[in-house]
Amino acid sequence: MRGFELIIQNIIENPRIFETPCYVYIVEEVINNYTDLKEYLGTDLIGSFKANSCVELLTRCNHVMGNGIEVASLKELNDVIGTSGEIFLNNPSCGQREIRAALASKATIVADNLQQIEKLSKFMSKTEIKPIILRLNNSLLNQFSSRDVAFRPDHFGMDWETVCKAIRMIRELGLVLRGLHIFNGSYSFREKAELSLLPIGKIISEVETQYGDAISFVNLGGGFSEKWRDEGIDFTTYREHLSRLPSHIDFVHEAGRGVFGSAGYYLTRMLNDKEIDGKAFGICDGGITHNFLLAKTENVFRRYKKPRVHSAVPETESLSGGMLLVGPSCSKDDIFGLIPAGNPKPG
Repeated sequence: MRGFELIIQNIIENPRIFETPCYVYIVEEVINNYTDLKEYLGTDLIGSFKANSCVELLTRCNHVMGNGIEVASLKELNDVIGTSGEIFLNNPSCGQREIRAALASKATIVADNLQQIEKLSKFMSKTEIKPIILRLNNSLLNQFSSRDVAFRPDHFGMDWETVCKAIRMIRELGLVLRGLHIFNGSYSFREKAELSLLPIGKIISEVETQYGDAISFVNLGGGFSEKWRDEGIDFTTYREHLSRLPSHIDFVHEAGRGVFGSAGYYLTRMLNDKEIDGKAFGICDGGITHNFLLAKTENVFRRYKKPRVHSAVPETESLSGGMLLVGPSCSKDDIFGLIPAGNPKPG
């Protein structure tokens, strides 16, 4: 039985089983998504905790998702302590407090800027520091690519000049460089992943030349959508290209919504309905204040989702003009769903 049908069955058996608004996750779907994606990629797969910070869900899936977990805050770090697998702290704003906690937790630091390396070095006399990872800016993919490919610019990580400075700092301070982290951006895997492998080999070679030693780890990021199975991705060719990269490197990928996106459901109840100038509105107990992704902040491109509806009333009238679903906040933008005309009116 698929996840949504299982949820509906539970609601039918006990209408008050879920206290809305809430998120419901299907553990089996998370596990299947993770194991399938890992097999298709042919590498270890790190989970992104910021994509789903439900500690109970992580605990129930931890026996499978043991390749590691990436966190982005002190709270997330505290939440994952005690789980199996390596912890990676990756946060551009990471300061002394976060670094101290990460070192105490034996986490690996992903350095986004030179200041973080400097702050990290202040703890050298007090505790053991694991080999660190440098986060690279996407501009390096363009810089080292032999093809005319424009990878989307962002503000994360380091450009080449800063990478060289970081490597010199690491050497002078007596720290150890373990590897690199680079990410094309959200939803980028289908179109850009294979192309990004072309410059990766050159980047690794140049980094090792600057460092004067081999590195051992590269996180290639993710960029998987929740519907990655249906996108026609040629994983076979991708694995072949990946196999041509230096064999001494432990390549990993990272997945957030690719694992969690299709396994979670946001539930809200329509408690009241009304009409304004002939337009129907269903007033729900949850909205954009509870689920930011519903906000569709780019209003010019807003497309309301068609929700899956379970009605407590078997026979209801049809909606002649459709119904907009709205949340309880004061924001005029708290409109998150549209039940098209001709569908039964929820009751």
